Amino acid sequence: MFESVDKKLEMAKYFLNNVKTLAKDAGGFSYIKMDKQLELRANLDGFFFEIISAKDFFLQEGIVNPHGMKFRKKQDATDTGKLIIRLEAMNANEALGVVRTIHKKLTTNGKWLWKLNHYRNSATHRELLTFWHKTEGPT
Repeated sequence: MFESVDKKLEMAKYFLNNVKTLAKDAGGFSYIKMDKQLELRANLDGFFFEIISAKDFFLQEGIVNPHGMKFRKKQDATDTGKLIIRLEAMNANEALGVVRTIHKKLTTNGKWLWKLNHYRNSATHRELLTFWHKTEGPT
């Protein structure tokens, strides 16, 4: 693959392993104590950021750069819908097939890439995890 994509995937793995360790040390995900919840959230945010970033890096290095595409807005270089239009105009059929596959998985509710992107957006824009606290009554 591409070195930048590999690095992003390595970082995603790092954050995911941290989440797994936190859960294992607590005896299960739902038993992670209050003093470790910030660490948990940071690692989840890092995982989702890096995994979606790997997809973006792949699109830039595997599709945009080799085809010499230029965009006025940088974010358009990872917009699969806009990439499809450009690739169709260029008759870049091999790249077009790859981007269509990514686009379908990214935009079809319930597909694995849609879920990852949805979780990443949730982690970025709202509280992904809610922790409830159990209180003991007087003894």
